[in-house]
Amino acid sequence: MRRNIISFLEQTPSITANTPSSLRRFSDGARYVLQMSRDGGEGSPPTRQLMSPAVASVSITQCTFCSPYSSQMSLAHARQIRHFSSNNGTPLSPHKPKMMPRKAALNLTPKARDIFRKLISATASQGIILKYEISSQHALRMAFKFDLVKDLSGLGFDDEGVSLEVLSDGITPKPPSDSWNDNLPKLYIHHGAFMKVLGGTLDVSIDEKTGDLIPKLLDREGHEMDPNA
Repeated sequence: MRRNIISFLEQTPSITANTPSSLRRFSDGARYVLQMSRDGGEGSPPTRQLMSPAVASVSITQCTFCSPYSSQMSLAHARQIRHFSSNNGTPLSPHKPKMMPRKAALNLTPKARDIFRKLISATASQGIILKYEISSQHALRMAFKFDLVKDLSGLGFDDEGVSLEVLSDGITPKPPSDSWNDNLPKLYIHHGAFMKVLGGTLDVSIDEKTGDLIPKLLDREGHEMDPNA
């Protein structure tokens, strides 16, 4: 395969504005594959991140540690129909989901729940969204980060909300069956982070020097894990 790519690049004339777009794309891809083979196959193609104008970035840093969870547990949980609210607490579909999971996809510590409520109130936001994406601080590394949600219409169909409320006992989290259309602010899980955080517990800490909010994902044993593991 590498010989074929080298041969193609040697025979391909310089790419100009008049070169057909299909050839330009193929040439770019071939040069990338060749470079990866020279580098030992490591790395990933450059990506372009698209940010919805409805989701406003805030000064919240990325966590250093988080982890995937049990694949068996994740698969069983993900099989349930989980298409929830994205517009003012009502589902994007005109009908209630056929199956409602008994528990939220992510657990929140009391500290995280309290901080999220205060932050949403102080910034007049509709919620907070948890994302899993390429780190802005470390090349070729992944990280978790928070963004404020200014407009729920900017959320995707598969971005799932987690209630910030608890039941009358003051401890038990409000279940999805009671919170999916309650019109209250939520923590939203971006669809790109869903399988990574499913079944885990989210805690937060505040950097005393910068004031940044740092997400911490915990496994079932309470250990903080690496998002790149």
